[in-house]
Parts: sequence; C-alpha cells; structure tokens
Amino acid sequence: MAGNFNEQVRSPRSLSALPSHDPEYLEEGFDSLKEWIRASFEDVYDGPDALEQELSLMKAAKRLNIPLEDYRILYSLRHEKRLPAYPKPIHWTSAPSVWTKWFFKLPKGRKRFFVWKGGLWLVKQSFFITMVAAAFTYVSNAPTRQRQAHYQA
Repeated sequence: MAGNFNEQVRSPRSLSALPSHDPEYLEEGFDSLKEWIRASFEDVYDGPDALEQELSLMKAAKRLNIPLEDYRILYSLRHEKRLPAYPKPIHWTSAPSVWTKWFFKLPKGRKRFFVWKGGLWLVKQSFFITMVAAAFTYVSNAPTRQRQAHYQA
C-alpha cells in the first residue's frame, strides 16, 4: 500500500506531464516552470471557504496539467521556509564569525528558539559546574578541617 502512495504522489509520469515545452507557458514570458507554478498559486482561493479553495486547487492543477495531489503538496509548501544549511567553517578560528552570520540569517522565531535552548543549556551547565566546584572545595579543604578537628579535640 505504501508503494502505491509513493507512486501516486511522486510518479515520473507527473513530472513528464509538467508543461516544460507548453506554448502557453513560453508565451506568458515566464523564465522557469517554478515561476509559472508560483504565479498559479496567486489564482488559488485562500479564504475561509474550504470548498472554494478545493475547487480552485482543482482548476489550477488541471490548467497546469499536474495531478491534484502533486499540486496540493506544492501549494502546501508555498510559504515554508527551510533553515539555511549549517555552516562548515574551513578553519576553527573562523567558526565564530561563520556561525554568527548563520544565526542572524535565521527567521525571528528560530532565533528565539535557539536563544531559549541556549539559556536552558547554560543553566544546566552552570548547575554542573557549581557541583564540581563544591566537590573540589570540599576535597581541598579536607586537610584544614582535619587540623581544626585535631586542635579542638
């Protein structure tokens, strides 16, 4: 059953059906098929009426000669923004500036998320560092405590 779903959604026939050499596509002055599909998204109804939206999706898919499910997937991805790829600095000394540039290119919501996660990480690490420092202080003060106990006895 899963094989049938994949064949329906991502079948090669749907790619061959795309209007790459369609005269209408060439006449309208679009440089790429991607621009043509994006322009078709503007014609799709995007309001509260689900029936109207479904009908306009069907019309646009038929006009582009794309299967409805493929067009629906493309339409759902129209506003999705992916994170930029993680930077790969060439040398470790350039890593801070490369990662800083990457961070400032992120959308506002992602920046807030990373700052929040960084703050939580910092709190966890400060707790751990405090515990290690307390254990070190306890061990390093052991001889002093022994001497005080000896003199008080």
